[in-house]
Amino acid sequence: MKTIPLWLTLGLFACGDKDDTTTDDSEATDDSEATDDSGTEGDADADSDADSDTDADSDADTDSDSDADPQQDPVWETIDTEGCEEVSGSTDVPGAVSVYVGEFTKSGSTFTGKETWALYANAAWKASGEDDCKIVWNITGVTSGVGACSSCDYGMSISATLDVGATSCPEGLYEGEESYTVTYGVDEPGDGSASFYYASSGNKLGVGFATTSTISYASEERCAWF
Repeated sequence: MKTIPLWLTLGLFACGDKDDTTTDDSEATDDSEATDDSGTEGDADADSDADSDTDADSDADTDSDSDADPQQDPVWETIDTEGCEEVSGSTDVPGAVSVYVGEFTKSGSTFTGKETWALYANAAWKASGEDDCKIVWNITGVTSGVGACSSCDYGMSISATLDVGATSCPEGLYEGEESYTVTYGVDEPGDGSASFYYASSGNKLGVGFATTSTISYASEERCAWF
């Protein structure tokens, strides 16, 4: 796993255009009483009880479905969240496994979705009171040219805005990086995979998955030190 200092890591989300220099090497039913001379009320009660039970089951199922988390893109399962415990022979330096993830929905020539900077804290950073966290930007974009990526099938120019509600990392990690723009080149070979490149340089950003309506990537894991 490669190591990158924090000030270089933050360069990935520079103001204005997103910089790719560091990547180059790099959520009781109430029963009614039945009368003795009529079975009708009893039947009605039984039917009412059955209906109530059905309603309760339906409500329970609905509640369970509504409480379930939305399906997570499989690209998250490809990330190695372990490591970055030692640097220069020391295990006392706060740090984290650092990875960037993009998840987009395609609709004609437009894109919506999010990009996430995920940080998986090492023991030293946790000891200082921090934990795993994410910085999330909401994305809108349109198709564009592929730039320097001659093997790419299409380009996507996107604009990002910080999603404060979905962000859990310390503010100092994204202060001044609340928005950015960047253009990617995307290669979809037709086997369900996708590769993302910076259109400006042709350098690879990450790999992920593609369907007819979605596309995703995860960058290479690196170490960020604080």
